[in-house]
Amino acid sequence: MGTDTNACEGTDTVVVTVNPLPTISAGLTDTVYMCAGDSVQLNATGGTSYVWTPNTNITNNTIANPFVFPPVTTTYYVTGTDANSCSNSDSVVVSVFAIPDLSDTVICIGDSIQLTAYGPPGATFTWTPTTSLSNPNIANPYTSTTVTITYTVTVQDTNGCVDTTQITVTAEDKPNAAFTVETTPACDGILAIFDNTSTGADSYLWLFGDGSQSIEIHPTHIFAYESSFTTILNAYSANGCLDTAVFNISSLSFEEQFNLTPPSVLTPNRDGFNDEFRLDLPEAISQCTNIEIFNRWGMKVFESKGQNMGWDGRTTTGAEVPDGTYFYIVDVKGIVKKGSITLMR
Repeated sequence: MGTDTNACEGTDTVVVTVNPLPTISAGLTDTVYMCAGDSVQLNATGGTSYVWTPNTNITNNTIANPFVFPPVTTTYYVTGTDANSCSNSDSVVVSVFAIPDLSDTVICIGDSIQLTAYGPPGATFTWTPTTSLSNPNIANPYTSTTVTITYTVTVQDTNGCVDTTQITVTAEDKPNAAFTVETTPACDGILAIFDNTSTGADSYLWLFGDGSQSIEIHPTHIFAYESSFTTILNAYSANGCLDTAVFNISSLSFEEQFNLTPPSVLTPNRDGFNDEFRLDLPEAISQCTNIEIFNRWGMKVFESKGQNMGWDGRTTTGAEVPDGTYFYIVDVKGIVKKGSITLMR
């Protein structure tokens, strides 16, 4: 309704027609398949004009049925417009048959590894050459090659599309794991000194069997007394080839590791016999060995702590003591031995 300058009024009507959106179809299926290097024709319906995107690898993106030739799987979108200038869209996946590239790998000579190619359901596989393959006509054969070799796998899908890829398997010698070990009693346990004689290895992992481990080349380790352990050396090449060496270690009790019977006579005349009062102990136990020497009046004339130093008939300050009977107290990590010794020059 409207009013003019004379205050007169009038009315009129208009009809607004709402047209439905067109039903645009990019094809009869959501996905179309093609071989690499081929082309496939798309077919849009439901409109009077069309625009396809992306505008790449397509013969004409403004017609209903262009040919497309993408090198890889691509989704194409089409926008269709009808006679009423109404628009709608749809999409179609153009699946290009192509198998993924395979990553080169390493095989340790004497082992076998599995090769794996990928393809759609129903695809066939052909591996060449067939050298050292468990089965050249499956997707995932095993190879036990002892020489470096390049395999080519050809995959064909149910539509007859064919693609190939290659994988190089580098054959590598395993390292040779070997070691020797020297053991000696120590204050806290059996001290093991390992000498790694492995060849062809770049890294190592020692497993001592008691929960401890080391990556050192020549480690040392303390094993508990009265126990048995299996030490394993894992020797790795730069590409992960592995060899192992094993050694079993058993130990007696602490008291059974050494002789704690001091001599009874001391003759420090430098003739090479009985010149020192010294215990027959492994060097590593010296640090927990204390020796005290007393004269017959109970006066301490000599003391050695943590070093198993021999007594040659002199005081700690270096003065000679007279001949006679002396008394000793030897303490080796809490094991105490007492007795007497006769000094004669």
